[in-house]
Amino acid sequence: MRLDELAKRIDAQLVGGDGSTEISSIAPIDTATRGQVAFLSNPKYAKDLETTKASAVIVSAKAQANHVPLLKTADPYYAFRQAVVAMHGYRRHPHDGIHPAANVEPTARIGERTVIYPGAYVGANSVIGADCIIYPNAVIYDD
Repeated sequence: MRLDELAKRIDAQLVGGDGSTEISSIAPIDTATRGQVAFLSNPKYAKDLETTKASAVIVSAKAQANHVPLLKTADPYYAFRQAVVAMHGYRRHPHDGIHPAANVEPTARIGERTVIYPGAYVGANSVIGADCIIYPNAVIYDD
């Protein structure tokens, strides 16, 4: 994915970089290399902006750097999450649907593409929306 396309997808302003740079993945700021985007939010690690080899770094709107392109955004945490999804997709779960070891009452309504892990309990008349994940040992009732 091109850097300018990633900037648009995460609602960030590209400062000091070439938008045609190809980005292949996300990496920690201290190990990122060319073709990777890193993330910085904690000012404690601002010194890493001067030594990173990343092709760009997702930062807050106030951040400054001289040698690395910045993807400036109002919410770097949210932008980082969006970048991970844009580059790598959503996390895949080991199974689809309701696991045989889950306990779902017959009157419960379960939305499409919802994953219910073993040991989870969904009570009578409960409503679970589409694309939800109910992790092991979670208990859900109707009120």
